[in-house]
Amino acid sequence: DWLALVVLAVFIVYLTRYAAEVAGMSWNSHSTANTLLGTPLWIPQMLWVAGLVWLCVVLALMLLRASLALVTGDIEQVRAICGMRTAKEEASEEAEAGKRIVQMEQQ
Repeated sequence: DWLALVVLAVFIVYLTRYAAEVAGMSWNSHSTANTLLGTPLWIPQMLWVAGLVWLCVVLALMLLRASLALVTGDIEQVRAICGMRTAKEEASEEAEAGKRIVQMEQQ
């Protein structure tokens, strides 16, 4: 699970780099959308880049926490941070959420 998170982080960093490059090229060439509004393409592209940068920050924090847990030998914490839940865990969580909804509706 930890290794998969590392690979995902590397991929997202490369994707972010190239997305920023595309947005920069659109800015420099004053590219616009092929619509009646002629929206500058750098606007949606920079929003996309901002989202990817935020994803990089979140992945970096997850990797930091998971790496610290891995170094200290806390495998359960590593699993909680970057592991997948089992079908039984998923079902019990959904059942608890359903109970909370029913209780809220009865009040």
